[in-house]
Amino acid sequence: MGTNHFTVRKAAAGDMDDILRFNHELFKKERADYDARLNLDWTYGEGREAIEKALRDPDSFMEVAESDGKVVGYSYGEAYAPGRYSWRIGAGAEFINLYIEPGFRRKGLGSSLAANFAKWCKQRGVDHIETRAYADNKASESFAEKIGAKKLSAIYEKDI
Repeated sequence: MGTNHFTVRKAAAGDMDDILRFNHELFKKERADYDARLNLDWTYGEGREAIEKALRDPDSFMEVAESDGKVVGYSYGEAYAPGRYSWRIGAGAEFINLYIEPGFRRKGLGSSLAANFAKWCKQRGVDHIETRAYADNKASESFAEKIGAKKLSAIYEKDI
């Protein structure tokens, strides 16, 4: 599966097919494991539009990781202005998506992508980064703790 050498770069419009494929894989896994309500059609409809917009938006951050010339992962986040949540103080950002192909996980690539996002955020004056994960997603919880995040809140949902 190649070497452990990775190149990380800013995502471009030419990466769209890979990013959509990764997003769809992420949705399929999360739907199967955590949330039967996830709309698997979202990625190639509204998701495509959202990602196209993010690639052009200066308040969005998107990188891809390559190994031997093949895109093997991506990360996506957004900075938001103070006051987005009027009950919280400060300028924040959300680390929205991180996907690494299974054969390339646990090699430090996710940590590198997260560190790049944090650096970008600091340069923009962001003072905190949030990320979300499903309650039973222990791998995401472990990763968040590894990069220095702490659990802040929980969302509860009831079927009616």
